[in-house]
Amino acid sequence: MPQKRNPALIEGVASLTQPIFSDVSLMLQSMLIDGERDAIHWRNEWVALPEITSYLDAQLVQLTYILSELEVNTVQMRKNLDIQGSLPYSERIMFKLGKVIGKQTAHELVYQAAMKAIENHDDFISLLYQEPTVSTHFSKETIQSWIVPENNIGESLAKVDDVVSTVQVYFRGD
Repeated sequence: MPQKRNPALIEGVASLTQPIFSDVSLMLQSMLIDGERDAIHWRNEWVALPEITSYLDAQLVQLTYILSELEVNTVQMRKNLDIQGSLPYSERIMFKLGKVIGKQTAHELVYQAAMKAIENHDDFISLLYQEPTVSTHFSKETIQSWIVPENNIGESLAKVDDVVSTVQVYFRGD
């Protein structure tokens, strides 16, 4: 995609995950020993461990570069969310509704309202709220509170702090 910055770098990082999984599998297979631990099994580790560390090193080097160049454009991110209306929150809404009206019923109602909103360029929440099953159990304000972007970041801030502190320890050598 021409508009993306460095998509090949991320693809390169992701592509190294499969060989790591393969080497982990090889390591696990080496645990299946017939009797005493012989060279048939532990020599697999001679292949797998250096490969795993090489792949991980390559991933870390690439990710360090990628993240050092990362620019977060919060204004554009908000515009992108607003363009889609409340549709990016349809799964969250479905789960919230499902706790009261049942998972399958919620899935069907949310799906139908989402498809209708897309096809008719209409407001997803308004369409969903027209359903008696939804409006009987939830106020429109409650549903609106589920789609506030700032309320939908989960534990991401804590996770970012964890990663940053781990990286700082790694580079300081603590």
